[in-house]
Amino acid sequence: MFIKLMLRWGLCLLSAVISGQSLALTDPTRPPAHHGDTTQKTPANNIPTLTLQMILQKNQIAYAIINNTMVKKGDWIAGTQVIQVKNDKVIVHHQGQNIQLFLLQNQDKIQISR
Repeated sequence: MFIKLMLRWGLCLLSAVISGQSLALTDPTRPPAHHGDTTQKTPANNIPTLTLQMILQKNQIAYAIINNTMVKKGDWIAGTQVIQVKNDKVIVHHQGQNIQLFLLQNQDKIQISR
């Protein structure tokens, strides 16, 4: 009787593990960037869509959160290099152009310079 019970529980546990793996569960608290590449490119000028979400400073180093990723000066994100992190904006370089990203920006307010 005990062996039958253990065998039954073992089969239930095995089927639960197998079905759990096939569902490929993801952590719902992780940002979307962890579920694949969320970088989109604007078709007109091939500049990736970059969303500046936060600017912070720690130990005299300025950091920015862009597309759910923490970056600092010199880092690369979506094919662009972070040139400077200021109090109110981040400047990135992409294919010969400097792009200024502002907090709570409108897509119409992106400034591009050569």
